[in-house]
Amino acid sequence: MPIVIEKGSNVSQTVETTSDFVPSIQQYRSMFNCADLRGRTILSMALDLGWRISDFLETKKSDIPDLTQETPLSFEKITSKEKVIAKSFLSAETVELLKTFMPTLKAENPYLFQSNREHHLDPESVGDILKSLARKANITIPQGKMLRFHAFRKRFLSCCADLKVDVNTAKILVGKNVESSMLAYLSEVNHKKAFLEIKTVLNLSNGRIKSIVDAKDVEIAQLKKEVEELKTVLKGFSTIFEKQIQAKSQVAKKGGKLDKPYDILREIGRVQQEKEKAEYEKLLKNGNGNGA
Repeated sequence: MPIVIEKGSNVSQTVETTSDFVPSIQQYRSMFNCADLRGRTILSMALDLGWRISDFLETKKSDIPDLTQETPLSFEKITSKEKVIAKSFLSAETVELLKTFMPTLKAENPYLFQSNREHHLDPESVGDILKSLARKANITIPQGKMLRFHAFRKRFLSCCADLKVDVNTAKILVGKNVESSMLAYLSEVNHKKAFLEIKTVLNLSNGRIKSIVDAKDVEIAQLKKEVEELKTVLKGFSTIFEKQIQAKSQVAKKGGKLDKPYDILREIGRVQQEKEKAEYEKLLKNGNGNGA
């Protein structure tokens, strides 16, 4: 007799692939324009979080924070795979959609994205929704490629890499494990700033939501102030630790003399950026499967 795998079972969720189709933000916007309220909420929230599909679909209505607070809203969850806290945010776009979407949900079903039964949608159903929206938006999925929920995670991390967001901050935002020694240096303020920067690119209203624009103006002013402060701190740091910086650097000598401390620090920073770039490439490597 033929083997029939129940839809939504663990077996059906672990098929690995090396051929993900990752829509561009313009294509996601086209899908958003074709979607109903539930579809729009899925698209917007998935782009905010960059979570694995299991963590996303297990979200309950009671998990959603107070939607009357100032955006972006802090939204944390312990991930099911790595058992770490994803310190994520909900954008103004998603909050506005949730305000309209949540009153339409069945009271007896605790989940945010509900199935016809008293449970949440399964990954296959979400995949069907995405493929249907892609067809409506006239998006051609290349032969040999497949569109699945993991594409949101890849688009989010790709955006982080393009914007040169600190790789540890990116990991925390999507719920990947970070060395404990780094956590003390990564505050929620840093996470929020990074998220706001990411959402200037990954927004589905193409920047028309006023709160995002206003928040960005405030952020720019604050960043200018911080840049000036950092210049002063760096100058003092270079002066105090000049000998140590020169001793530990691997920068080649120029004209028989070591570079100035500032140049050495800049080179050390460049090397670190290359390391982070390599780590992003590892994160974005194909073949991760649904559980990646």
